[in-house]
Amino acid sequence: MTGGYEGRDPVEDYHTINDELAAYAADLAARPQIVVANKCDMPDVEEGIDALRAEAEADGKTFFAISALTGAGIDELVAQTAELVSQLRAEAREATVPMPDAGAVW
Repeated sequence: MTGGYEGRDPVEDYHTINDELAAYAADLAARPQIVVANKCDMPDVEEGIDALRAEAEADGKTFFAISALTGAGIDELVAQTAELVSQLRAEAREATVPMPDAGAVW
């Protein structure tokens, strides 16, 4: 979130990252995404956090504002990520496990 100190806009960075991802790894870009804003403990980043949150949520993506330094938001991020990974793994197993033939004798 401190890109503003360098004259960067977090929403523009978000779009740049996603555009590059779609251009070079479309299959990866199509997967569920969690958007994480770090360094949210720094001064004068609230406006950028709000703008990035609004943009990510408008795109249907989960958003977390965290601080690696203070640990704020980390537990929630880890819990949500673990839940999403578990859900996606279960869906993948269901999609790859062949269903038994209804006429088969077991």
